[in-house]
Amino acid sequence: MISRKQVIVRSLAAGVLAGIGVSAYLVWKQLGGPPPPQYPLSLPARVSWANRSVTLMPDKTVRSLVEAFVGDGRNFRLEVAITGKPPVIWIYDGRALTVNVKVPEKPYNEIDPRNTILGLYGTLPSFKYRGVKSVGDHACWAFERRVEGARSRIWVDVKTVTPRQVMLSYPDGRTDTQTYVDLPTHRTRQPGLFDPTHLNPMLIPSAEAMLQN
Repeated sequence: MISRKQVIVRSLAAGVLAGIGVSAYLVWKQLGGPPPPQYPLSLPARVSWANRSVTLMPDKTVRSLVEAFVGDGRNFRLEVAITGKPPVIWIYDGRALTVNVKVPEKPYNEIDPRNTILGLYGTLPSFKYRGVKSVGDHACWAFERRVEGARSRIWVDVKTVTPRQVMLSYPDGRTDTQTYVDLPTHRTRQPGLFDPTHLNPMLIPSAEAMLQN
């Protein structure tokens, strides 16, 4: 049974949290610009991106890959190219997962990168919110967290709620940097994107070109 003292403490805590939220809103309203994030963050039903992931190992070797993705509801197309190798292409048409090469079998939800992003978004309340920062031409919510020598920084586009940059550093010296850019509309609206018979690259060439800019 909750005591009267516990009720008072919880009420005060709720009041403080409400006060912080109201204060943040009033500051935003007074200064203008994008509002602060409202948790939980979620992705649009139709979403796309090109992502370059670069890992710098402690021995200074570099690993790099490019990812191109379009998701629409349950359907998605994911193309991943490791530097110097042909892309691996996964297509999920709402019923079955198809891949263009022989790789270890996994459930479609483990391949869908939206689940990774949403998992990351689920941790953001534990980060420090650093305000709105620019990544290229995009206004982004900026977040940072330090835990046991590891540092995580994440920038999320305030308009599209898609990631723009993720930077991770670890105590052993390893760093991971992920940069996200938009794919051209004529690529993300191609007919047959989710057709399991269309297993030639449809996104990677544009993704690589966009990420070179």
